[in-house]
Amino acid sequence: MIEEDIALLTLSVEELERYLISKELYWPLFTHPHMKVVNPRSRLTPGNLLLSVARLSCLSFEGEKKKVIDAKLAEFNQIRFQWKSHWIIKAQMEHKTRLDLWHAYLQDLIDDRSYARNYTYSVRWRTILQLLGNEEIQFSDSALISLAAMDENLKAISHADVFVWGSEMEPGFPEVNYWYLYRKIKIRG
Repeated sequence: MIEEDIALLTLSVEELERYLISKELYWPLFTHPHMKVVNPRSRLTPGNLLLSVARLSCLSFEGEKKKVIDAKLAEFNQIRFQWKSHWIIKAQMEHKTRLDLWHAYLQDLIDDRSYARNYTYSVRWRTILQLLGNEEIQFSDSALISLAAMDENLKAISHADVFVWGSEMEPGFPEVNYWYLYRKIKIRG
């Protein structure tokens, strides 16, 4: 996951300006020769990029790797600031899409608990919603109400548990803000 996040950050920064002025929400990176390091399902979106940055910021790097990551983070922040209105538009588009994906997954999970096996991956959509919510974006009241209802549904079918992504990432995602990363789905019995 760490190497994927580094590759996603590196490749995304190279494409970020072109992406932000495009009409595409999901920008393919798999045409790049270094893409073999990144999961082929990964696409450049504000949320995917923010998630990679958040996960990388949990870790300590040294030497050349630290220099590369720090330079790419600085470049990312500079481009995001320079193209702020485009960034916000993309983030708003993605928020709606991720909200729909999260809703569909939770509905499947409520109907059939066998979907719990996908929770560790699928909860990334809820995490991306949180990260997008930290941006300077205005969300509709209905989107916020819908997300709150989904959170209540998740609490009803889950219980507190260990952090789902492994202990090395845990410090970057405190339970008080990312409680859904500390849940386990109750299996019907």
